[in-house]
Amino acid sequence: MDGFFSLHTRISGTYHGAHDHIGPENLHIVFRTLGRLKELLLKVQIENAGSAGDGAYINEVIDVHTDSLNSALTPGNMVHIRGNKIKVEGGEAEVGVWFVSEAAGNARTKVSENLGLNKSAETMALIPALSAGTYKLEIVTRYAGGTPLKEPRTIKAETLLTVS
Repeated sequence: MDGFFSLHTRISGTYHGAHDHIGPENLHIVFRTLGRLKELLLKVQIENAGSAGDGAYINEVIDVHTDSLNSALTPGNMVHIRGNKIKVEGGEAEVGVWFVSEAAGNARTKVSENLGLNKSAETMALIPALSAGTYKLEIVTRYAGGTPLKEPRTIKAETLLTVS
């Protein structure tokens, strides 16, 4: 890009013929900003939009028996939960997968401790015996992707789930 930046490549190593292996470890690329890009960078204004958050979220709740996505649940079947940083981790009583009833004064029902799958991006659990109604799904965990959190955090699914 004329006047904005330049790229320079170099292949390191010693080679003795056309059949010698040249791997990615031998390829070096140098990026240099030039005058026009430096001038543009001086005009950039940065706006602080606030904290990006901790990156933990639930984006899909799937009833494995019916393949229902973010809508219906069938007690006694497995639920497949997908998201980010949702691994259930921690020894406190409140840690786990919870179904929170919308009608019964936010009564909470915890899933048994035996999770079918428990990873950062997906968790599977047995749907407990829930009364008919609407529920929110919550995961309480100390998982943060590295060092455990000092206190458990609650990750809430945005959608309402229905039990018929």
